[in-house]
Amino acid sequence: MLEKKNKAPSKKGRLGIIGIFFASKTGLCIVSVLIAVVIWLLISVFVDTTETKAIGNVVVALDPQSDVLQRLGLVPVDFKSRTISVQVTGDRNDVFSLNADSVVTSIYFDQITGPGSYNLPIRVEKRLESDPFEIVNKNYGTINVNLDRIVTRSIDVSAELPEIEVADGYMKDTAEYEPKSVEISGPEQEVSRIASAKISLDNPPGRKLDDSYSAKAQITLFDRNNKKITLSDNVTISTRETTVTIPVLKFKTAEMKFTYSYIPPQFPAGSLNFSWSKDNLSESARESRYVEIAGPKDKIDLISSIEVGYINVRELRPGVSFNFPLAPRLPSGCEVTDGTTAVTISLDMPNLASAKFSTSNIRVYEPVGYTVDFVTKTLNDIELIGDSGVLENMTGDDIVVEVNFLNREIQEGRQRIPVQVFVPGNGAVWAYGNYQLVIDVAKTQ
Repeated sequence: MLEKKNKAPSKKGRLGIIGIFFASKTGLCIVSVLIAVVIWLLISVFVDTTETKAIGNVVVALDPQSDVLQRLGLVPVDFKSRTISVQVTGDRNDVFSLNADSVVTSIYFDQITGPGSYNLPIRVEKRLESDPFEIVNKNYGTINVNLDRIVTRSIDVSAELPEIEVADGYMKDTAEYEPKSVEISGPEQEVSRIASAKISLDNPPGRKLDDSYSAKAQITLFDRNNKKITLSDNVTISTRETTVTIPVLKFKTAEMKFTYSYIPPQFPAGSLNFSWSKDNLSESARESRYVEIAGPKDKIDLISSIEVGYINVRELRPGVSFNFPLAPRLPSGCEVTDGTTAVTISLDMPNLASAKFSTSNIRVYEPVGYTVDFVTKTLNDIELIGDSGVLENMTGDDIVVEVNFLNREIQEGRQRIPVQVFVPGNGAVWAYGNYQLVIDVAKTQ
């Protein structure tokens, strides 16, 4: 029987898979690359730690309070900001945490001379000079900036209102609104386009009015071609809204009257006749004691007549007239609509005459506890006014001079006091003017 011989192991079996890998050229190349990478990483981590980084979304800011802008009186108009990416370099640990807040941008205004459109250079700086990194490039091109002067103008506001009907017996007065002008501030180029400001009622009343009407109204701006202007955010206006009031007044005819402030005792004031003359009217409309007035209906309905003023009989004589303005005699909000500003009242008695008399017919109502002696025994130059026929038949005995201490402070001694002079029983005859006597007053013993 033949003996089997064992074969010697092959070369491949002796090296194994790992040996075969390292023995091949491909394996050696891969290993070399891995070793190089490891060495590079070790050098990067432990030897060279400098890194460059791009910081994105950095906003290009514009400072409206720039000294240059302030000196020239300019402001940016419709400025559109944009963002840029900034390259920075530094130690890896420092650069890693940097963001858009780590740098600041600025726009250089040195080339600005006045209003206009400019492409201005952008500069980038570290927010803190001590920060441990550097900006690779501080110049980042240009940005467009429009600059203009800020001006303020006052524009008058006018009203364009629809036709409004009123009820019978009523009248529409001029529309009232505030303000009458608006202040507009903004860039000169935009503000200069505004030529006018107007208000209008969008929803006028759909009925005949018998009372004043008020409504909110928007103020609209127009250019020189009467085209509506919409303001940009760069322009401010003092107000964009107003309240419009259309006064609706009730009108009526009212009689004018006066009141006597003094009438002598037993005097027939009703027998006096007066003429009324309205100022500022034509001759045909002047001679009347009636005027047309208008005002809010709740006030006009309470007016039955107009008291124009007071007349003192002692101030009446031929040729004397009294002028009374009407406006102060009307309630607030009411007015005379026929053009009358005042009324003149005069005696209308063609037979009136005047004559002077003297009388010693002096009466006194002595106060209790006092005696009164007349130093003036006769009162002279009393001017009487009345019918000429009556005056011709009168004497001083028809005149009564009365001294009355009622409602008067009593003082002892010689003094001059006013007296009343009247002519009882002779119709419309009265004393013109004021008169005084000298008397002695003493306490009763």
